[in-house]
Amino acid sequence: MTAQPPPSLPLMDTPRVQPFPRPAPAFRIEPESGPERVEDVGPALLEMAQAIARICATRILLLLALVAASGLWSLTTFDPTQLRIIASVGFSVLIVLPLVALYWKKG
Repeated sequence: MTAQPPPSLPLMDTPRVQPFPRPAPAFRIEPESGPERVEDVGPALLEMAQAIARICATRILLLLALVAASGLWSLTTFDPTQLRIIASVGFSVLIVLPLVALYWKKG
């Protein structure tokens, strides 16, 4: 018995592949069209911007007041003294509740 070489594998038709792929197409982001002149900015746009600024200012003030109240009440809970309890209640009633009412009113 003589050793025979293994059978050869069938040749497959391979698709031609480029050795270096083409570069990806360049994407260009165009800026959105907006007012081109100062005259295009009307009073309605300014009023809307002021309304948005007032709403954001109310929310930021409320956020800061709530963070301060949380810290004050945490300190009061950790070491409750009569003066700390009075200060925490006063801060909550005089600062936090009016800001919550403003936020609730403006939405």
